[in-house]
Amino acid sequence: MRIAILTALVAATCFSGNAMAQGSSEAKKSVVVLDVNMDRIKDSQLAKTLNLEAQLGKAASAASKDAANPSSLKRFVMMMSLPDTVAEAKTMADGEMPVDFYGRMQFKDAPSATKMLDKIKSEGVPVELNGKTFYRPKPDTDRPENMLASQVDATTIEVATESYATLPDRNVMSDGLQTAWQSAGDDAIRIAIDIEGASSLVTEAIEQGKASVKDTAQEAQVSAFLGLIDNMKNLRLAIDFSSDHLLKIDATGVDEKQAQELQGGLDALLGMGKMMGSMQLGGLAQQDPDAAAVASEILQSLQANREGTEVNVTIPHPAGLQALAEKFAPNFGGAPSEQPQLQEAPAAN
Repeated sequence: MRIAILTALVAATCFSGNAMAQGSSEAKKSVVVLDVNMDRIKDSQLAKTLNLEAQLGKAASAASKDAANPSSLKRFVMMMSLPDTVAEAKTMADGEMPVDFYGRMQFKDAPSATKMLDKIKSEGVPVELNGKTFYRPKPDTDRPENMLASQVDATTIEVATESYATLPDRNVMSDGLQTAWQSAGDDAIRIAIDIEGASSLVTEAIEQGKASVKDTAQEAQVSAFLGLIDNMKNLRLAIDFSSDHLLKIDATGVDEKQAQELQGGLDALLGMGKMMGSMQLGGLAQQDPDAAAVASEILQSLQANREGTEVNVTIPHPAGLQALAEKFAPNFGGAPSEQPQLQEAPAAN
């Protein structure tokens, strides 16, 4: 995941930018969850070689001296509902979005959490709800007033819409998202989406997508691939830098027949990616044989597999990726490792 994305997520918890709001006090169940385990990322040999922790600190400093430092985060979890229509989703441009949001940040130490909380306090006002102190954005700003922040313990801060923040527990996932999340592994970065739970928005978005290419040369192809989404109950994505796989994409089909259709469609899409990527390998091999070898291994792994209703695409951890990182480490402020270059992918944890 790009540093900018993580920084944006942290910044959102500081009431910066256009926050997300839910107009009704009644909580909508979350259908999307994101879990970023920063400790697991930073502990990987790849991240250490590329000096990731220092890069995160530089990114925060460049943004603002008061910006949250992603390098002080241990873990970040975010859950949110989705709007029912595309029109509602577009209201985000006006600083409003009909969703409920929950974010939990766990920092490496109390001073880091305190720094974050101090920034939240400086940009908000205290409010007492259900015997607990929260901080909401100041009323003279354009930020939605129903975003509440609170300190859970010495190293943990939560930010949520009021309908989530005042719940007696954090059981905010839809049943479909809960099922999808239970199928997820323990990777450094995990995303799960309950597609059935967001069916209203998904269906409308698919129809609009198809309409946008109607009567064009791409109509049949685009419509076919958009139609694959109708075959899914949920979608999960996982990224890890220290296990035997680098990326995993998993989807649960509505039934076995639709899972089979999904597998076939994905294979066709991946086949196109293989073909286009292979056309570039020759030139890359002349410039950097090591990079070409890594790219070739990734391309060869692009294949959809299926077992019952479960469809997955797994990209293994390329054998030469660590050696490639060592080659480019000086560009990231790091130094090539003195350890022997890895010739095999790391074992699964």
